[in-house]
Amino acid sequence: MLKDLHIQILAWYARRRQSPLPEVAPTRLSRIGTLWIGDELPRFHRTCLRSWLRHGYEVDVFTYGSVEGIPEGCQIRDAGEIAPIDYFGPLTSPEVQRPPMISDLFRQKLLLRGQHVWVDTDYFMLRPFPDPRTILIGREPSGPVCSAVLWIRPESGISQKILQAYEHRTLAPWSHTRVFTRRLANLFKKQPWSILDYPMHHYGRHALDFAVEVHRLEGEVLPPKAFYAEVAYDDRLTRAGEPFQPLLDDPRIHGIHFFWKNEERIAQAEPGSFFDWAKAQ
Repeated sequence: MLKDLHIQILAWYARRRQSPLPEVAPTRLSRIGTLWIGDELPRFHRTCLRSWLRHGYEVDVFTYGSVEGIPEGCQIRDAGEIAPIDYFGPLTSPEVQRPPMISDLFRQKLLLRGQHVWVDTDYFMLRPFPDPRTILIGREPSGPVCSAVLWIRPESGISQKILQAYEHRTLAPWSHTRVFTRRLANLFKKQPWSILDYPMHHYGRHALDFAVEVHRLEGEVLPPKAFYAEVAYDDRLTRAGEPFQPLLDDPRIHGIHFFWKNEERIAQAEPGSFFDWAKAQ
């Protein structure tokens, strides 16, 4: 596709100018950070957070207000310590509804502190994370990287570049062709450019895919099964007939990020299903 060629050319040019990151020792991750925007943490998300605690991680849940249902053992933290709510500008407008983009930016601010690995609240942990060197990230079966589990070494400069692009509202080298086209159309129409004109994942997977290529980090990217098993895209794990023991036995599967999640269906999961087992844990 044209947009892919456009980004590949820019990545090739940036890679030629970018010195390889230095070899560093692996880092043992012991503290998880996450963000919840809303009044109540759903029941399934509570199950996921308890799975992190069960594997010995310290868990900080950042919020911008009171949230019901955060499991005992988690530390509730003020998200304003990391980024005041006005940092996100129009993204916080009730009419806009852009929590994913807020979350993408918040996790980069959090990772700069070097104290946490970021984990989405719909990730169920089966075994501890591997010790990363520069980045901890995995790919989805469809190909792109996904930041539901993310750690970036602060010294790499990756998080800083993503945040600078947001703060200066500049076109970034990972911007897809449709972003440039829209920006050009706005200039002709003499319309102001807004952060809302960027696609939802502009500061997430789009930026991270580019960073992986520029910094030659492909060897550190984990395969889909590490975090994004195909069983997480539909309701099959609510059924008793779907075998899940292979998920528990494979040491390369660290957990499951659930793209599909229907609270009512999960609550009625059949006895003997994965979700029935997970709730019992």
